[in-house]
Amino acid sequence: MLSWWRYTDSLYRHTDLEENAEGKTPLELEANRAGYAFVELDGDIGVIANRAGLTMATLDTLLLYGLKPRNFLDLGGTDSVDITKNAFTYVLKVKPKAILVNIFGGVTKCDTVARGIIAAKKEIGIELPMVVRLSGVHEEEGRRMLEEEGIHAFGDMRHAIEKLRDIMGGSQ
Repeated sequence: MLSWWRYTDSLYRHTDLEENAEGKTPLELEANRAGYAFVELDGDIGVIANRAGLTMATLDTLLLYGLKPRNFLDLGGTDSVDITKNAFTYVLKVKPKAILVNIFGGVTKCDTVARGIIAAKKEIGIELPMVVRLSGVHEEEGRRMLEEEGIHAFGDMRHAIEKLRDIMGGSQ
């Protein structure tokens, strides 16, 4: 049996098949067509992470800390400023109260992701509280770049989510 992400990743090669839109929101379909694995949820924390497993672990950890995710957005294994920057457009459309970015950089370089986050903040005009976890290749440089732009950046998920919980205070 093919897993859903393998199916959607190769769908463009199968012009004889139609995308299964059953149960997907218009925004989910739009994000999927743009290349993002995206699912709307009912919380208030926008989530961007890389790879499905880390994204799901991020959602679970938010719930353990009493926070509710508003979406699932998997960047995949990108090393692109533009792909990172453009991901924020979909997260912002679900109107979260804050954003958590959780990146474990192997192929994905943390400084590249940081450049995408900074570009999104400046070009899109993001004013929501944002917390970022960067761990992996060029992580120190990436965290330094984010901190210089006033974005909270951490090397581990626990500290990032604790900071997010502190920022959110009693609004949960």
